[in-house]
Amino acid sequence: MTPRPSPRTTGACVALATLTACSSTGGLITSLEDLSTESVKEGFVKIPQYRVASIPGWLPFADVGGLYFYKPSRKPASVIGLSPGASFELVSEIAGDASNDCTEICLAAIRTRLTRLGSLAAELVQERADLSLLQARQAAGAEPPVSEVQIDAARDTYRAARKSFDTHYEGVVDAVRSNGVLIYRWATDSSRSGGLGLGNLFGASGQQDETRNGFALVSGIRTKTLFVGHDLIDAWPQLSKGSRFSNRFEITTHVMQARHILYGHVADVSQFAQARLKASYEQLANFPQALKALDEIEVSMALSKVSNLSNIGVMGNMKRSVVPIQWDLTALQNRFASDDWLTFYSVESDFSDLLELLRQAETGR
Repeated sequence: MTPRPSPRTTGACVALATLTACSSTGGLITSLEDLSTESVKEGFVKIPQYRVASIPGWLPFADVGGLYFYKPSRKPASVIGLSPGASFELVSEIAGDASNDCTEICLAAIRTRLTRLGSLAAELVQERADLSLLQARQAAGAEPPVSEVQIDAARDTYRAARKSFDTHYEGVVDAVRSNGVLIYRWATDSSRSGGLGLGNLFGASGQQDETRNGFALVSGIRTKTLFVGHDLIDAWPQLSKGSRFSNRFEITTHVMQARHILYGHVADVSQFAQARLKASYEQLANFPQALKALDEIEVSMALSKVSNLSNIGVMGNMKRSVVPIQWDLTALQNRFASDDWLTFYSVESDFSDLLELLRQAETGR
C-alpha cells in the first residue's frame, strides 16, 4: 500500500522565513507535519512498538484499541483505520466558543501584524548596518570624520528600531490567542524556463530563478480519518478494478480542513539582511571582524523571532464523532455537497492495494 500525501491549499505553495522548499522535497508538508510530529520505533522482536508525539495534538489516534495500517516514515496523517465491520470516518474538530471564533476579520488583523513585522525587521537590519558602518569608518579614521554625536544618534535610532520590532513581535504572538488558529509559513525556490511569449521581456528564451515566501493563517481546524471495512470491497461495482488504470486509483483516507484561510506573499527578510550587510561591508576596506560578528548575532536574533512564527497556533476543546460511510451514489453525493469546510491537506491512498488488504483479511477469517 502506498499512501501519497498531497497538500491541497486554496492558493499556491505559500512563509516569511526560508525554512523549507516547496518542491519535490515536500516543504509545505514538512511545515505542517515534520516540525511538529515525531515517531520512534522500539524493539524488533517481542511486540515492536512506536512512540508517536505531535505538538499541536493532531494525531488521528483518538483512543486505545484502534487498529491501523501505519508506517511512521509516512507520518501519522497517512494512517488508514481498519474497521471490524462497516466503514466509517472519525471526525476530530477543534470547537471554539462562538465569542472566541477567529473569522476573516480576525485573520486579516493578524495578517496586517505579520506584514508589518516583516517591514520592521527590514528596518532593524538597515539601522544595524548603518550603525556598524559609522563605527567602522570612525575606527578607520575615514574622511569625512565620524563624530561621537553621529554614533550616538545612530545607536539611539537602532535601539528604537529594535524596541519597535520586539514590541510588535509580542503583539503578533498575543494576537494568535483564539482557539483553532494556526500560522504556517512556506518558501519556494524554483527555476522556470521561458520561451518566446508575451510574458517574456528578455528575449526569445531565458530562465528565471524565483524565490517566494509567504504565510497562511488558518482558523477552525477539523480532521477526518477513514476507517475502511469489508463493505469497501463491493463499492464501485461498475469500476474495473483490474484495469491498466487501477494503479492510479486513489481514495482519500485523511483530510485536514479549516473554516477560514487567509494567505499572502511577503518579502524574504533574510535575503534582504544578507544583501544589506554585504553592501555595507563593501563600502570600507578591512571592515572590522568584531563588528561583522556583532551584526550577525544581532540580526540572527531578530530573524530567529520571525522564523519562530513558522508554526504557531492555539489548539483545544477537541470534539470527536464517528460518522458511518455509505458507498452508494446518493450517500457519496450528499457527503460531498454538505461539506462546506476548506480542505488544505489530504492523504490519498492506493485503492487497489487497499482492496487487496481487505481481501486478504477476508480470506484469513
